[in-house]
Amino acid sequence: MNVDAHYHPDADHGGSVACRGGHFLSENARLFDAPFFSITKNEAIAMDPQGRPLMENVNHAIENADLSIGNVTSEDVSVFVGASNSDFKQILSADDWFFDFKGSSMAVDTACSSSLVVFISAATVSGVNLLDDPDRMYRMSHVGFLSPDSICRSFDHRANGYARGEAVGTLILKSFSDADRDGDTIRAVSEEPGQTRTATPLAWLKLEEIAYVEARGTGTPVGDPIEARAMGAV
Repeated sequence: MNVDAHYHPDADHGGSVACRGGHFLSENARLFDAPFFSITKNEAIAMDPQGRPLMENVNHAIENADLSIGNVTSEDVSVFVGASNSDFKQILSADDWFFDFKGSSMAVDTACSSSLVVFISAATVSGVNLLDDPDRMYRMSHVGFLSPDSICRSFDHRANGYARGEAVGTLILKSFSDADRDGDTIRAVSEEPGQTRTATPLAWLKLEEIAYVEARGTGTPVGDPIEARAMGAV
C-alpha cells in the first residue's frame, strides 16, 4: 500500500489517513507455496489473502508442536480463527479441506479481542491480520484511533492513538491430561482464560500474586482510562 497516496495531515479530510506508519510483516505475505497444499494457481489467486499465510502458519504450528500432518489429518480437530478484516468470509475452508479436520470451524470478529475470544475455545486457534485495504484505516483515522506520529503511548499523557499492524499466529491447543498422556511437546500451560474476576479463582491465583498484566493498550483518550479503571476495580 502506497502510504503517500493515502496520507493527509488533516484526519477530517475524506478518503485519507492522517498517519504514515504501521507495523508490517517483513516477508511478502502474497508469497504462497500453493503446490504444497495441492492448490492450483487460479485457486490461490481467488483465496482470501489472509487465508494463504494462515494455512502456512497452521502447518508451522503443527510442526512446532512436534506433530506431523498425519497426526491430525481426519481427526476431531476444530479450527477457530480471529480475523477482523476478512471480506471473503471463507477463511476457514482451506484449512478444513487440506488438513481434513473433522471438528467445528468458526471465525470470530471481536476487533482487538478476536484471538482471545477464540483462545477460550480449543484446538487450532489462530489470529491473522493483513493491511491490504485502506478503507478501514480511513475510518479509524477519522475518528481518532490512529496516532498521527504512528507511536502508541499507552497509559501516557501523550497518548494520541496507535499504529495498526500485521500479524499471523497459531496455537495448537489440547487438554493437559491428553497432551501428557500422548507424550506431546508442551510449550506452555494456560491456567484459565476468561474475564478477570471469573478466571482468577479458577486458575488458583490470588490477585496479589499477579505481577504482570498485558493490556489492550490502544493509547486512546477514551479506551485507556476505561481499561485502567477496569484493572483497578479488580
